Amino acid sequence: MLRSFALETEIERLLRQERYELTVLLAQTLLELRVEAELVDYFRTVGEERFGEAVLGLLPSYNVGNGRVQTFFERLVGSKLREADADAMTALRAHVERRNGVAHRGEQVSAEDARASLAAVLAISQLVHELSYRSLGLDDVLEEEARQEREANGEGDDE
Repeated sequence: MLRSFALETEIERLLRQERYELTVLLAQTLLELRVEAELVDYFRTVGEERFGEAVLGLLPSYNVGNGRVQTFFERLVGSKLREADADAMTALRAHVERRNGVAHRGEQVSAEDARASLAAVLAISQLVHELSYRSLGLDDVLEEEARQEREANGEGDDE
């Protein structure tokens, strides 16, 4: 996960430098790194590392925008991404189309679009994390993470 935080920092630097196409391309890499980390962690948590390694090796990528990968993830955790957060999935679809335009057709994107891609990737990464942990019964860990996030943002704990 550490390398994904370094990549997120790099993406934010590219945004500041107005390198929007690279921002979109690297946002996709960030998404796939984080999804991979969540899936590896999932199988480690259930004590099935070897099985997980074998299964994950069959996936075409870690892009949850890919139908096969999305179906695999949803069946694994017992939740549908779109039902969990339709807006995040709509934003992801727009990001994937934007990324494909940049990668395959050399299209240019605006600062707003680049920021939207990063926001979509961060939202989906968080959603994948939450659904994974909920399916593993780790709700208490998610609550602690949320508390720490509120604290880091200077928000009080109103509970």
